[in-house]
Amino acid sequence: MEQRSPKLRFYADPTGWATQASVMMMIMSMILRAVSYWGVWSDPNTSNMEALLYIGVPELCGLLFIVAVLLLGKHRIWPSFLPVWGLCAFLVLDARLYSEELWMLFCVVAYVLIGILYLCTVFHLLSTKWVLAFTTLLPFLFHIFVIDIKALQDSENPVLFTAGVRELSVLGILLSLLFIALAMKKKETGRKAAAAESVPVAQPVSAPVVEQAPPVLSWDTPASAAVSVPAAAEAEPAAPAGDDSSSLKTSDGESADEDT
Repeated sequence: MEQRSPKLRFYADPTGWATQASVMMMIMSMILRAVSYWGVWSDPNTSNMEALLYIGVPELCGLLFIVAVLLLGKHRIWPSFLPVWGLCAFLVLDARLYSEELWMLFCVVAYVLIGILYLCTVFHLLSTKWVLAFTTLLPFLFHIFVIDIKALQDSENPVLFTAGVRELSVLGILLSLLFIALAMKKKETGRKAAAAESVPVAQPVSAPVVEQAPPVLSWDTPASAAVSVPAAAEAEPAAPAGDDSSSLKTSDGESADEDT
């Protein structure tokens, strides 16, 4: 029968450095977003729908993302795709405010692609996480080296405080998605994986040490002679019976001829 390949599942260890960095970046983004839109509800130029889209959506999705990563990420990371999709939708709406059409087009395509790749990665339609990480890194670098640097160099139209804080909030979301992509790890699931985890690891058994008994010494045999007797018996063959010329060793080491 053909054996099925084991199922793989992505997870993120809540104690890992990348997971903690992702959570910290998301918290920083939520704080900056709240600071940049402080008092916007009472602004007559801002509608309630606009305030809900630019404040409520990122704050709620960021909170759901943190809960999904910290509480469920140890076993599975796929429930986090819903808040990630909400964040990508918010980033698409935020990109529509850019003055340059080319910038807006690049960011919209990048954010939609991040949402699709995140879904494909957490449901293991892609066998690697590096495509998602590289795709998330591109708009982050585009924001810094193309949008932000040019805006800071424009002395005629200086960057306002609220606009700068909102841009930092967007960068925090992108960094959070980048770190969670780096934090993803694979593990096997199914009956075989559960059986492999439940089997106890056999401890190595050491062989018993056999102690050799010391040689027995008689009162009339020297210690050197008692030790060397077995070696001498193995080295010298026994003399044939009936040989009158054989000699015997006495206890004091001297040889004597047998009396006839």
